[in-house]
Amino acid sequence: GSSDTVHLSGFGYLADLVDLYQTYREALFARNVRYFLSNKQEKGPAKYIRETLRRICAPAKTNALGNPAEFAFYHNGITLHAAKAEMKGDLLELRSPNVINGCQTIKASYLFRHVEHSTGKGIDEEAWKSVVVPVRVIVTPDDNLLRQVTVGLNRQNQIRPSAFRANEPEQINLQNRFAKAGVYYERQDHAFKNIRS
Repeated sequence: GSSDTVHLSGFGYLADLVDLYQTYREALFARNVRYFLSNKQEKGPAKYIRETLRRICAPAKTNALGNPAEFAFYHNGITLHAAKAEMKGDLLELRSPNVINGCQTIKASYLFRHVEHSTGKGIDEEAWKSVVVPVRVIVTPDDNLLRQVTVGLNRQNQIRPSAFRANEPEQINLQNRFAKAGVYYERQDHAFKNIRS
């Protein structure tokens, strides 16, 4: 990209991103091409985001407090565009931030914290404030580059629910047993046709 383009990446606190949403509301998602989320959000990725947060931050519902760092392992993260980004001590100050990927993570987390737990009861505040998420920030005046990045980040292929079972122990065990008999067991969708001969 141009010399005016900067890419920053690291980890940020999910609570800070939710606070950012509280400040900017839907304007924070103005450049996001997939912003179609309802306030229910009990299906798809939003459901799993909230389940992870319940496990980490609402021990009364799950009988165990999870590790706040585990959120970053299970969820893709956030990509923001900003007109300017400047480090001030341990904080990254953003001017005119906009989420180009990850609005579902922020909105589902907002609903978890401020709708599901609006009174603050049943939530471990220290755990909530410790949840981390991968964050990328792109600072660029190049609108064409920003459009290309936005398209690139939103090209996910739809995966059938059965595909998520490919790495279950039973599937791996079957593959190993069939391999011993000289039979190829396709546990991953389309794996056989993609084998290099």
